[in-house]
Amino acid sequence: MGHRALVAAARSNGRYDLYGSQWGAHEWRLAATLAGGVTVERAGSFTLVATDCSFEDVVAEYVDFQTHEALFVVTSEHVRPYLVCWFGLPGVDATGPRPGALVGVDADRPTADGEYLRGLFTGAKRTLVGLAADERLDPATARASLVLRVASLAEERPVHFGPVTDRHGT
Repeated sequence: MGHRALVAAARSNGRYDLYGSQWGAHEWRLAATLAGGVTVERAGSFTLVATDCSFEDVVAEYVDFQTHEALFVVTSEHVRPYLVCWFGLPGVDATGPRPGALVGVDADRPTADGEYLRGLFTGAKRTLVGLAADERLDPATARASLVLRVASLAEERPVHFGPVTDRHGT
């Protein structure tokens, strides 16, 4: 299955080339590798996904919020890791649009901060999925609660919502 990640490597024109990695999200190691000045071409096995994309295109067209775990935005100045959060409910939302968000991870502490955020999100999601499974909460309300939880993080870090996400998580 892997730990799928996308890498958006900045071009000189302010747009991005996009690469996929089967194991790039594993323990956030790719953040340190790329921050150390290693180019995407030399960092490991990547598949070129697209070229000359805007950041909006990357979020809208290429991030699969259900299957990707991380996005790494690489510029000449820094590497910005993002946790990919899917607002779908396992067992309920197996197909169709995949609403979600990208939550910025502290680039100086990607493993600790990334795992903290993952735990925060998955803990909230696990609770809401349980409530929906017990029919104590309808799925739309559970999704909306996830959206609000992630939106609350925007006060302290960058958050980018996918194009199909509204306040109800659909």
